[in-house]
Amino acid sequence: MIHISFEILSALLDTFVLVFFLKSMLGKRKTSIWIYILVIILCEAIVTTNSMIWGDIHNIQKQICTIAISLLTTYICICLYVVPIRYRISFTILFQLITALSEPAAYGLLGIVDAVEVIDTEYLYIYVITVSKFIIFIITLLIRNIFSFSEEYRHSKYNYFLLITPSLSILITLNLPHVSKASPQEFKSTFICITLLTAINIFNYIMFNYSVKYFSAVSQNKALQKIMEYQSSKYSSLQDSYRGNREIIHEIKNTITTIEGYLDCQEYDRLKYFLKDTYKYLDNYRTYINTGNIVIDTLVSEYISKSKKEGIDIKHTITINTAKIKPNDYDLSIILGNLLDNAYNAVTKISIDKKRFIEINIFTNDTALIINIENPVSSHDSVQSSPSIDHGFGINNIKKTVYKYDGNYTYGVEPNGIYQSVITLPYDLTENDFNVFSDTNVSQK
Repeated sequence: MIHISFEILSALLDTFVLVFFLKSMLGKRKTSIWIYILVIILCEAIVTTNSMIWGDIHNIQKQICTIAISLLTTYICICLYVVPIRYRISFTILFQLITALSEPAAYGLLGIVDAVEVIDTEYLYIYVITVSKFIIFIITLLIRNIFSFSEEYRHSKYNYFLLITPSLSILITLNLPHVSKASPQEFKSTFICITLLTAINIFNYIMFNYSVKYFSAVSQNKALQKIMEYQSSKYSSLQDSYRGNREIIHEIKNTITTIEGYLDCQEYDRLKYFLKDTYKYLDNYRTYINTGNIVIDTLVSEYISKSKKEGIDIKHTITINTAKIKPNDYDLSIILGNLLDNAYNAVTKISIDKKRFIEINIFTNDTALIINIENPVSSHDSVQSSPSIDHGFGINNIKKTVYKYDGNYTYGVEPNGIYQSVITLPYDLTENDFNVFSDTNVSQK
């Protein structure tokens, strides 16, 4: 009865390490949870049945049959995940190699504590199987942490804490009472201890898994909130620009009427002062460029104005065919707004006694819209392997939006200390060429 109970416990451990391996290495599952559970149970039932049929028989036929069934069932389980066939084969072999290495490692550890010679052969395999499963757990954890196969667990600071439980489980198992023929009853307490260790490892993993999902959701919510706040501010700018244009159109009629009145009355001095006041009024709604694309016009003009106030030299060269700009206004504001925001924040960190500038190049060629932003960075930012928080804000949002349009995004600090961002957004080649705008200008301090 005790051996049947252990076979069930062993099957539970097998299932746990297999599921942990699959989830850690492969990530996204392509089937429903119930089909997934059913397939896992059936595969494990096949492996357990094979083990029970062969029993204590040890020959080449058993080894070949066991390896074949193990490879087949592992491959079937891996097919439940969204991975190419070459990865299915690779990870099937990898899991079998880990399994094959774990048993000799378990024998080695038992040999260190002289358990191999003391424990009765009838019970030795139970210790070996138990320790080997914990070893598989540890090896899988190490591989996952080193290579970060699954995005869900990447950069998790709690990852290595999971190593503590299986490591302690191995130490406890190695120091359990060594069951022999003289004391078979001792195995009951040993079996209970092994069962509890298995339960602790499974429970610890489940709790960790839910914790990772929770903190990941919290992090995503914070990121989404930042995106919404950022986009809200940008759309407010666009709305203000649109409202300002409408006000100018409304007021220009009255202005023209007033000018005509001054001319008719030949009151040229009063007209001169009136035109000065009108110019000041219009300067509040000044748009430095007018491409016909409200997002480009508003955002570039906004940062030109902000840069001038901070004493930053800013140059813009814009030659675009507005009809071929593929992204909608929302997505284009994410891309261009974040690029300009990052450049502006980086340059404002540089002391005013050094050269501070932003160069904006936006143009279209035969196949794509290209946005190129260049700016110097502080000495602290230039030596970092990754952008600072301010300079890097929104980089992931830019990537996601650019990739949505099958575009390309490259960025980094050049050897000369200039941070360069280049975005290429292909457009529909069937569109006609019209609404071409060209402007080159340097805005001084």
